[in-house]
Amino acid sequence: MEQNTSLAWWVVVVALILFWPIGIILLIRKLATDKSAMMGSGVTIINIVGWVLIVLGALFALAAIPSSSSTTTTGADRALMAVLGLVMVVGGILLLMKVASTKKTAARYRKYLDLIVNNNVTSLDMISSALATPYSDVAKDLQQMVAIGYLKNAYIDQGRRAIYIQRPAPVYQAPAPVAYGSAPAPTPQITVVKCPGCGSNNHVQIGTAAVCAYCDNPLKA
Repeated sequence: MEQNTSLAWWVVVVALILFWPIGIILLIRKLATDKSAMMGSGVTIINIVGWVLIVLGALFALAAIPSSSSTTTTGADRALMAVLGLVMVVGGILLLMKVASTKKTAARYRKYLDLIVNNNVTSLDMISSALATPYSDVAKDLQQMVAIGYLKNAYIDQGRRAIYIQRPAPVYQAPAPVAYGSAPAPTPQITVVKCPGCGSNNHVQIGTAAVCAYCDNPLKA
């Protein structure tokens, strides 16, 4: 069953501004539950936030160092700045580590989608062989992809060691009513669009707005 627990970006941004330690947790949670964030701009956003925290933390740490020019700064103030600087640096490093881990996971997921969606490979043994990945890891990754929603209407048959997916049908935009005597509306034109996020092929009606059926990133036909 697909999980739909992703937070809106504005909630994460507000938390980062007002309660930034909580904001870090929300950022990581969004990256784990939001398909388009993981395959799209979410990783870049978290990478930027991580570096900003490290730079700010370093500045706080430098400001905490006693100097002859800082006569108004008390020892308690310097200690507080040092602690804040340390927390920010550690938080930034944790975010960068999460980014690196997420990039690896996203790269694996793209390979799975390419084999299953674009090349119609359903055998888990063939997927395991093609990716040089143990069968147990393949089964675990695919179960996670099904749970998150990358592979909607899919299930894994452990007995047959295969994954079966019901492919989404092309979405047609209903034509406007045609007045009597007018020329009929043109037949909708369908084209295959490769998702810029996950790399899967989608059937999209030309001239209509669409999102990827697998990772929810916007598509242009």
